[in-house]
Amino acid sequence: MQRARKIISIVLISALLFGSIPCFAANQLLTLDEAVAQAIKNSFDIKGVRMDLISKDIARNQAIQAIADIRKKESTVRFSLLFNIEFPETHGLPKEIDLIMKIPTIESEMAILKKKIGYETLKTAYKAEYAYYDVLLSAYNKTSLKAQEEDLSETVTKISHQVSIGTGDPKDLEYIQKEYDKIVEAYKTAVTKHEANKDKLSGIVGFDVTSGYDFDESALTTIDLQRSQLNAIVAYGKSKDFSLYSESQHTALAMRDVREISSIYKNEFGSKVSVLDSQLHKSEIDVDTFYAKYSQALKNIDQPWKKYYTINMLFFKIRIPKRWFQGEYDALRYFEDEKYALFLSVLAKEKQIAQEKNAIKEYEQQIKDAFSALKDMERAYEDGQTSLEQLEKDYQKVLRDNQIGLVGFSELESAKLGFNKSQDALHETFVEYNKMIASFNLATSGYIDQFRGKSSLDDSALDSGDSFKVDEETGGVQPQWHVSSTVDAYKFVFGITLPASDTFTHYELFTDTNVQVGHRVKIDETITHLPFVFDEVGSFYVKLYNKDKQVGLAKVDGNGESGDLIIDTGSLEIPIGAKSVLGSYEFVKTLYSTGIRIKVIDRINYDHFNVYYNGEVVGEFIEKDNQFIHIAAFEQDVNSVEIGLVFNGKEAFRLKLDDGQLVNP
Repeated sequence: MQRARKIISIVLISALLFGSIPCFAANQLLTLDEAVAQAIKNSFDIKGVRMDLISKDIARNQAIQAIADIRKKESTVRFSLLFNIEFPETHGLPKEIDLIMKIPTIESEMAILKKKIGYETLKTAYKAEYAYYDVLLSAYNKTSLKAQEEDLSETVTKISHQVSIGTGDPKDLEYIQKEYDKIVEAYKTAVTKHEANKDKLSGIVGFDVTSGYDFDESALTTIDLQRSQLNAIVAYGKSKDFSLYSESQHTALAMRDVREISSIYKNEFGSKVSVLDSQLHKSEIDVDTFYAKYSQALKNIDQPWKKYYTINMLFFKIRIPKRWFQGEYDALRYFEDEKYALFLSVLAKEKQIAQEKNAIKEYEQQIKDAFSALKDMERAYEDGQTSLEQLEKDYQKVLRDNQIGLVGFSELESAKLGFNKSQDALHETFVEYNKMIASFNLATSGYIDQFRGKSSLDDSALDSGDSFKVDEETGGVQPQWHVSSTVDAYKFVFGITLPASDTFTHYELFTDTNVQVGHRVKIDETITHLPFVFDEVGSFYVKLYNKDKQVGLAKVDGNGESGDLIIDTGSLEIPIGAKSVLGSYEFVKTLYSTGIRIKVIDRINYDHFNVYYNGEVVGEFIEKDNQFIHIAAFEQDVNSVEIGLVFNGKEAFRLKLDDGQLVNP
């Protein structure tokens, strides 16, 4: 009692001197969600992609300026102080392709990098989850083996005593001693493994968790997926998968490459390459036929330079080859060493399209195989639980038989050790099942997260209705817009999210120049369209309807892939000027006909155009950058002329002519 009082006195004195009573701090619980969040926060891979994206943005800005400088240099006559005149230098096809495709290539790479941020986020979460499960498993093994070691130690002591007094069998002591030695070694290995797993998790989350932390066993769970959900799972994964998105970007870039090179050919050689048109507009290219027509186009280009100038003299004729006067970049010389640039570009496009289709098929099969493997693991765990219950019953029977002398000690201990091993194996199966769930979640781009109460970590594409922003003032859902691109079609998908209400039933999307994009759709549906590229999202408006009556106008606010909808139910008109100018036009007159040439703003994508006069088609499917020739005196009756812009075979816009400008009526 006196000793206890002394200890209490020492503690109180320490408290008075140092201001606190010494205590031992409890371990802090690190949950799975916290580990994942810290891993994402400290991920070098994610930071690396963001740095790559910044580098690409810088490269894009530099390329824009460099190309502008080159174009200006090649169109400017330069004078020196010595009155030397340097005329603009031209270039051949290879450089022209490089100039035209440089920025689209960089922008495609930037789009892929933006998508990769979401993918790296998912992958980092998967790594953290996998490492966390390894720590849980090794912690369980360490605890289980420690308990078995202590149990066997007591048994060794017990049997050793029985042998020493002559009531025990030395063979039983030898048997149990060997089993004890095995468990001791297994425990040492488990301790080492547990420390290694914690060290690995520390590297992923970005701080030391080897001491001072406990780990949440409740992170291990099951999930109920039915085969009836498989098609929805595959569709979800296809819409968000990074590798498929990359393939779609490569395909879009390959198609862009064909369009741009084809346009260069048209501008440079005109009708000499028109023999290629029928092949370029086919959904599938016949390679042999295309090669034959391409060879013919090359002959057409070179044919004029095979002729001669003829000078008639008194008694003879002088023939001078036109080839002598051929310029550095005239005819086939324009191609330099890339005479088959368009042909190879078309082949590359066809190959890429096939590759993307194959990638989609492989992805679908991959998800189906992964789903089957997950269900197999689920059944294995359920079967293991049933087997363990039976093993426990069998052990209880062997124990009763041992107590009445029917079963020896070694057989009983063997049954007990077998049950312990099966129990540990079942727990390991449960952990492996959770690892497989995490792997399936990564493969499906976060599909499983929906069932865990988490939003998908892939923030590069938003689907209608998946995400809601809460208004801080009202506590309700903040009206939102979101835009993404489809994987297997080169289009944008626009959608909106509104609070639950009967006020708005449908909506339409318009540009700030009052050009409608797509058609009217229901509030919970999306608009999929081709011609516009959302480089400047802030210049769009949403008209809101209650059935057929417009009841609101919302401005698309912000930029990127999502933002707020600023709804105004008072003003229903888009605030634009008197004219919605989308381009310009000019008339080209000859002796017997009048032609029209158009130039459309860059924001509108089209590949052909139609010409209407008094409502009748007078020119159909005219290639972009070409002029249309007709006998009608267009310039005397411009109010009767309309231009229809066509993309992928469909007319998207009908424009009017107004004092040199193309306007939306």
